[in-house]
This record gives sequence, structure tokens and C-alpha cells, in this order.
Amino acid sequence: MKLKIQTIFLILASISGVLFAVFVPPNEVPDEDAHFARVYDIASGNIIPSQAVILPGEFLNILEEYHIRFGKARAIDSHKYLDGLNATESLLAQPGIHVATHYSPINYLPQVVGIVIGNAFNWNTRWVFLIGRLFGLGFYICITYTILSKSLFLNHSLLVLFAMPMTVYLAASYSADGVLLALSFLYIHLIINNSFSQTKLSTKQKLIFTGLGILLALTKQISLLLILLLLAIPTIRFGSLKKKMFFMGTQFFISTCVAIWWISITSSNFSTPSESVMPGAQLAFILSNPVSLIKMFFSTLIAMTEFYSKGFIGFFGWLTTPMPDFTYILFAAALIMAIVRDMQETRHLGFQQTIIFSGAFLLYIFATVTSMYILWTPYRSAVAQGVQGRYFIAVFPLILYVLTSFKFFDIPNIINKALTTLIIGLVSCVLILGLQTIYLKFFVLCGEYYYTPTLAGGCGLPQQLQTESPDTIIGQLDRPFTQTFIAECNDLHTVSFLLAPSTGERIGYLNVLLVDETDGTVIFNKKAFVPKVVGRNWKTFYFSPLPDSKDRKYSIQISPEEHHISAAALGAITISDTYLQGELIGADFSGDLIFSYRCPYGFRYDLKNLIGR
Repeated sequence: MKLKIQTIFLILASISGVLFAVFVPPNEVPDEDAHFARVYDIASGNIIPSQAVILPGEFLNILEEYHIRFGKARAIDSHKYLDGLNATESLLAQPGIHVATHYSPINYLPQVVGIVIGNAFNWNTRWVFLIGRLFGLGFYICITYTILSKSLFLNHSLLVLFAMPMTVYLAASYSADGVLLALSFLYIHLIINNSFSQTKLSTKQKLIFTGLGILLALTKQISLLLILLLLAIPTIRFGSLKKKMFFMGTQFFISTCVAIWWISITSSNFSTPSESVMPGAQLAFILSNPVSLIKMFFSTLIAMTEFYSKGFIGFFGWLTTPMPDFTYILFAAALIMAIVRDMQETRHLGFQQTIIFSGAFLLYIFATVTSMYILWTPYRSAVAQGVQGRYFIAVFPLILYVLTSFKFFDIPNIINKALTTLIIGLVSCVLILGLQTIYLKFFVLCGEYYYTPTLAGGCGLPQQLQTESPDTIIGQLDRPFTQTFIAECNDLHTVSFLLAPSTGERIGYLNVLLVDETDGTVIFNKKAFVPKVVGRNWKTFYFSPLPDSKDRKYSIQISPEEHHISAAALGAITISDTYLQGELIGADFSGDLIFSYRCPYGFRYDLKNLIGR
């Protein structure tokens, strides 16, 4: 049985969306902590936002526990993570204040319903958090599935967009973007469907357009620009040009009034990101120098092309987790194929509609960049700051409708069928790679380097080594020091320790001994010269890979050959210096031993082993 495009979308979006909702750790979507605080506040009955919200201690804990943006890179134990769904609530967790967004309740209605239901059934914190995400996903899928079911054309291109990793990822979270995207897609869909009819618009249809316009104005004020798309509906459907312009003007006026009302009651919560951002002065500057605004717009697009492209297709975490580079190429291939496939449809936009859609798309992009330049960018900067690729998803269907309106050649039906199969395959592949990116980043040590190895050629470990407590503070190299560790990987081939500047002039040699404590085998016994250290200096020792090193215990002993060495110390100046290199051993100050080891890691390594077998 041949599956319809909307059914394929339902399957792909449901499976990938649930996996995103479950395996994206709490607060690993941009600003999800602030979005969640707003959702919880609304669920508690507070419609008007406040800058700070009191959250239960358990929610504060999960928002902080897995958030690694500012913390030490580490891997989450997947078994413990999933077991957390069945964990009992801690009575010791204290409520606390958390900053919240100032978006309207419209942006969060699905998640609010989920939290209210979860609390009503007294589910634990992790389940309540997950249910809120799933309700957001469910709302997005219901709207986009309906659009695909009722769409007159462009189904292949819309499938690629609606099932794009970034859209599903945002929908399966507490981000305000999920509802915004669904409503924007729905409004554009209604414009399209009403553009290919000659019958007069009913009162019900006009009320639907008006209601959606108000909802869009509440979700994001810049969405008011979508009302311009009413120009694409034939004048005959309104009765006359005068009636058409009156309806548009009325809808724009009502929606603008609602938007201004919401801004007026939330403006006290707005604050600029820094003192160098001065919206009033920035606005005066661009009004007096309109040419500089045009230069800024094009400079921003040119400078940020790659960042916007990745942020549009899939850039996870707090903009910390891009997908592998080849994934974006696969997505581009799927989108191009979808556009070519949809060019073969019998329905297309007319010339006037193409101009309206193109103009609305460009105006939306220009207004987005300009607004962020005024509200989020330091005074007179050359490029706008704060703009992300995901901001352009809401209006991307407009440019898809425009592109598919140009039919350059006919394609045989058999090739059309092959294109459809390839598109579905590529969309599935890109979603799988997006989910793999999430898993590698958060649940696998050094997972973010799986497809792009580090310059050092391996995974630097350990990342969760327990701190040892020597009898005396480690300082100058005046006695033997020993560090034991259990290797977390096979083919161990490198160990390193860090030398930091110290007082004195005395230099010398260190004896470095690596032993397999499991059976007493000496891996190597080497002599290393220690000069006067300027800045940080890693001493690294390479040896033949140890095939079965995983879970075996090793020890490395570092000792001066004859006398103490005063020109260098084992360690670094601050704890923050250790985050990506290894673990702190000893006291929290200069003179702490910092140690790491490396194993070959990544796709090429796995492929080599697979071929070798």
C-alpha cells in the first residue's frame, strides 16, 4: 500500500519528536529554563508575566543537573537518565526564584496543558517536564499534518521543512517557537488555499483569518507582516478592491492593537543584554543614516551565512551542538529534490502572487535583522547580533512556493517516483543523524568529535575522574607523584600531565612510569626533561595502542631523577583551565596535577576497525 506524504510525515515526526523530547536533556534548548519558568507560571494561573518566577526545587534541580553549557564537558549515564523518570521526589529540594520570558500565554498553551495534567495526576518532576514537551510536539504535528493533508501542492517541499531536525527539535521542547511555527505555517497554508478559488469569502473564513492574525501578533509581533499575504487572495473573493483593503486594514489594525497592548503590559520586563546596547540611539542612528542600515543588513547576511544556515537546519543545545557538516549537504540535496519534484505539479503561483510572496519573505527577513540590530546590538556595530537561523523558519514556505512556481522542464513519472523515494530517504537520514548528534553530544564521552576528530587525534580523558587527596599539597617536583585511573576506552595510546610555571631556576629530569595495575605489566619507563616553564606546557608520552585497555586499571608515576625541580610545578593556575584537558588532583590552587589520556576515537576509527574485521 502506497503511503501518503502526510502519513510519512506523521511517522517520521512522531518517532523523531518523541526521541528528541526524551533524550534532549532538560534545558538543552536555547533559553528553555526561562521558557519553562513562564510555562509553569501560566499553569499556576499567572497570565501576566513577571520577571522572576518561584519554581519547585525539583524543577530547579533538573534544569541545572544536565545543563552543560557553562560546566565541565561530561557524558550523561543514559541508564541513570532514563531511570530518573521513575525516581521518587526529594522532600529536601527547596523552591527558588528563576528568570522567565515575557511571551504571551499563546506561545505555551500546549505545554501548559501538559503540565496541568501531569500535576493533576501527581506524576514526578521528570514526567511532568516530559509531558509538557510531548504536548508541544503533539500540537505541532496536528497542525502540520492537517496542512499536508489539505495542501493543494508543494507537499514534498513542505515535508522536508516540517520534518527538518530544527523544527521537530523546537516543537518537542518548551521553546516559544513551536506554536509560532505551527500558526505561521497554518496562516500561509490558508492564504494559498484561498488564492485558488473565485467564490466569495464567508464570514467564517474572515473570522478565521482575523483570529489567526491576532494569535500571530501575540506570539511574535513581527508576524504582523504575514497579514500582507492577504493581497495574494483574488479581489473577487472580497467583492471589490475597496472591501479587500478594508478587511486587510481592519485585521492589521486589530492585530496591531493587541500586539501593542501586550507590549505595554510586558515592557517593564525588557532589558538590553549590555550597557553598550542603546535602542533609542541605535534607532536615531539608522534613521539619520539609512544607507548604513542597508550595509548592515547585507554585511550581516554575508558574515553569518554559515551560522544562519546551520541554525536553520539543525543547531542544538545552546548553539553548542551542530550536526556533522555532511548532514547539511544531505538536507540541501533533499530540499533541492523536493523543489524540483514540486515543480512538476499542475498548480503554481501566478506572477502577482509570486511578487507578493517574495516581497513578504524579504520584508520579514529585513525586519527581523533590523529589529535585532536595534534591540540587541551594540551601538553602531557593523553587523546585527542575536539573530539565529531558526528565526527564518516561520516564513520559509513563502520562498518554497515561489521557487516551485518556475517549471523549466518536464520529468517522466518514473523519475518523479524515484525522487519521492529519495526525498523520504534523505529526510529520514537527516533526522537520524540529528538524533545521533544529540546522543553523541550528551551521552557519549567526546561524542561531539565522532565525525570531526580533535587536532590531537583522539578523545581526551578522563572527564569524570574522582579527585584524589594527597597528604600534602602538590607543588614543586620534589617527590614522586602517582595517579591511578581506569581506562574508559580501548587502544589507549597517550598519557599526558601539565606543567605550570613555578618559582626558582632549578631544572632537571623526571622519570615517568606507566604500569598496568591489573597484571603489573610496565607499559613504558621514560625520562623527560623539565625546562623552566613559561605558560602551560603539556608533557605527552606516546606508546603502542593497548587493544584491551578498557576497564583496566593503570597508574602513572612521576618522580624527579635526582633533586627537586623548582622551575616548574605539576598543575595550573585556575580550576577552569582543567575543563577540557583532564581532572584536578589535589588542592584547588596552583600546584595541582592535571592529567589526561587519549584513545583513538571517531567514525574513521570505527570504520577502520569494521573493515579490519
